[in-house]
Amino acid sequence: MEEKIQLEALKVLLSSSMDYVRNAMQVLQTLTSLLLTAYIALLVGFGKSLPIHTIPLFLAPAVTLVVALGCGVFASISNSGVPFILGDFQSTISAYSKVVESRKRQIRLPLAFLLLSIIGIAIVVYFMASTQS
Repeated sequence: MEEKIQLEALKVLLSSSMDYVRNAMQVLQTLTSLLLTAYIALLVGFGKSLPIHTIPLFLAPAVTLVVALGCGVFASISNSGVPFILGDFQSTISAYSKVVESRKRQIRLPLAFLLLSIIGIAIVVYFMASTQS
């Protein structure tokens, strides 16, 4: 009886962890898409008043946002499955744990590019504000 309770608790824990990681990736991709849209709108709005030689520099945050989205999609596609033995409880739990860990790892690179682009956007906005004065 106690083993059955432990089994159910482990199932709930792993399922909760998997849902959390999946939702974190969806939030990350949504935030990246929104930032990309807002940044492009900012560039279109203020682009005419910017010096032409600085335009490639201002596109760098947009490129890193696109790379962040691409990394997220590529990480999801390249995530390989984990084999397990049907009917073997330990093998199944081990495989499920490996899947959760690989999902956690696939968030790191898109998050790094997102943070890099947020820093770039802050620098660009500061530059735009200082040239408008």
